[in-house]
Amino acid sequence: MPTKRALILLAVASAVLATGGVGYATAQDDDGPGDRAWAQVDPNGGSPVLVKSKNIVLVSSPGEGIYCLRANARINLAESVPVATQEQSLSSTLGLVTVRRSGIPNVYCGTNELQVTTWDAATPSSPTPVKSVGFDVVVP
Repeated sequence: MPTKRALILLAVASAVLATGGVGYATAQDDDGPGDRAWAQVDPNGGSPVLVKSKNIVLVSSPGEGIYCLRANARINLAESVPVATQEQSLSSTLGLVTVRRSGIPNVYCGTNELQVTTWDAATPSSPTPVKSVGFDVVVP
């Protein structure tokens, strides 16, 4: 049976961990921990829609399965390590999602935009870009 002292220490440790978790989860803006920008994108058959977002203000699709995301002016996407993944509830096919950070010139997206490409995962040996895969992207 645990001692009274052990139970008190356990209660204090639980309170500290709970408070720390709430502090991280509610942190916002660039001044503290948390994500600088994120978005949930519905491919919408090639006319993409921002379902939800923080500091991502525009999404466009210059080609099949290719999306360009622009952040508001105070977010420097070139100094980020973005992460993207498939959003199953917005997808009609099993897909793969890749992200290319901004600051790298390419033919589809501006140097101040993230490029996200969605692929058909049915043929892994020869993936093709598709406009049927929704995705989430986070810029920490």
